Amino acid sequence: MAADWLTRAGILARRHPAAIAVSLALVSSVSAWVYSGVRSALVELAGANLQSLAASEALAVETWIGEKRLNVQRWARDPRVTEAAERLLDAGRSGGDALREACAGASGARLVQAIDALRLEDAAASIHLIGGDGRVLAARDAAKCALQLTPALHRAFAPALQGETQFAVTRYEADRVGAGGNVDGPRIWISAPVRNEAGDVIAALDIGKPGDERFAGLFAAASVGASGESYAFDDRGLLLTESRFRAAP
Repeated sequence: MAADWLTRAGILARRHPAAIAVSLALVSSVSAWVYSGVRSALVELAGANLQSLAASEALAVETWIGEKRLNVQRWARDPRVTEAAERLLDAGRSGGDALREACAGASGARLVQAIDALRLEDAAASIHLIGGDGRVLAARDAAKCALQLTPALHRAFAPALQGETQFAVTRYEADRVGAGGNVDGPRIWISAPVRNEAGDVIAALDIGKPGDERFAGLFAAASVGASGESYAFDDRGLLLTESRFRAAP
């Protein structure tokens, strides 16, 4: 039966070659059209999935930042923090030496201890209290005490010193206050205004968190398949979260 079918097909091809050619061309065109349509649909589906993933990732990051803002706002309002800030400001009015002594001494230690008591499980690797004149009034690292920020670094604290809670990211801690070295990796910063009893902003409480911990984990969770990734960059285009495709050392 198969031989008969092939014989008949051969006869038909000899008698109607044009029809056979048109039929083959039509089948090829239909196949190409179907393939193109399926491919376009898959591309659109992949694009929609990536857009949805990006929106979900943005929401997760915004939620995380919002939680950290609320935490630092709460810390900045704590009476132990405001009392220590006022003492440090009083010392600063007596000159740099008096401020340095107070910052490295009991007043600075009280502020750092208050933050450590308040933060519970929330990381606070770096702590700075910045005065309105751009001086470091308190810090976890006593070597930063009474440090005068450069105008550019001082401007970065303008929102907090004007009453707003601010989120920022730097590649290194030194990019935040001008000291701290360039070997400790990215930092996530939340700064909030510290107010006196009259409600006036007297300083900015600045909290630094390692960027390679929970912040980086938000982006690692958004990895897609074997090669898809999401990253965070600073305003200069520097990579703030690691890639899983890092070159081997």
